[in-house]
Amino acid sequence: MESKLKLKIIIPALNEEDTIIKTIESLAKQDFSKFEYVKLCVIDDGSKDKTSLNVQITFDKYFPKNTKLEIIKHNKPMGISASQNDGLADFQKYDLLLLCQADIVIEDESGINKLTESIINHKLGATYPYVIHLENLWRNYPFWQKVLLDRQIDRKSESRIAKLSMLTKECVNRVGSFDESITGTEDRDYFERISKLERIEVTDLNVIHIHNAAKTFSWKKLVYKEGQQAEGSACMVRKYGIGDNFIDTLFVLFRPLIALLNLIPIVNFISIPLTLLFFYFYSRKTIIYTLTKEFNFRIFLILPVLIYSLYVSLFVFIISLLTSKVNYFRNK
Repeated sequence: MESKLKLKIIIPALNEEDTIIKTIESLAKQDFSKFEYVKLCVIDDGSKDKTSLNVQITFDKYFPKNTKLEIIKHNKPMGISASQNDGLADFQKYDLLLLCQADIVIEDESGINKLTESIINHKLGATYPYVIHLENLWRNYPFWQKVLLDRQIDRKSESRIAKLSMLTKECVNRVGSFDESITGTEDRDYFERISKLERIEVTDLNVIHIHNAAKTFSWKKLVYKEGQQAEGSACMVRKYGIGDNFIDTLFVLFRPLIALLNLIPIVNFISIPLTLLFFYFYSRKTIIYTLTKEFNFRIFLILPVLIYSLYVSLFVFIISLLTSKVNYFRNK
């Protein structure tokens, strides 16, 4: 690679008028001295709020003058994969491409440099950081969003390109574009494809997932999110099978399996305890917080909502597994 590099930052966004401001502010604080040219490309995937306007205002206010901004607007939502592909369309012009979600904050001002050094020093095709979810942010989420993100709080996990990743143009050239037939797990699919062709490693860098704390986040949205994951998981199993990903596949199949076992009376002695364990580990922090800090009557609805989500996930998983093209949860 050249001593002075060209970088493109790609951010897909759908109704992210608040979170994307913090994301762009954190990007603007990065040290870009290693780069000859930096372009920020935001793909507005049919937002109905002020996402594009806030991007322009925040960029003009905080980003260095030698960087460029491109905003691509979709007339209607086309999905993350299509948005990523729009951003990657001219990848050959850049040495490195940073794929970033619109709700990620990089507090370390040398974060992008650390990713770049990992790529160069370890001769990688791609790298990604650790993602953390802070409890002080989680406490401000609506009730059902607290339930959805319960298990992730104060955990440090590998993003596996889901939230933030850096790729070389050579990597993108070999791997190709995102698969637009997959929704919900398009990042996992891209990670699998990269890992088969290029070296990919995690960089010792923490980034914060701030998530969009939408006041309208309801139990229906939680069920939708679970259904979306089930759809994507089924696509992954259909595409890759069990193979080398046996443990990951078992994790994917766990929820549909619980729902299926509950329909068989003879094994209820196994399925009912499993369901209760699932309920407890899925929402433990929310239950404790609600009982000790901020009581909400919705606590009594968690179990029925989660059981309902299990059967929705089971139905979606089976249908998605049996069909060759799935797009029910896209563009929602």
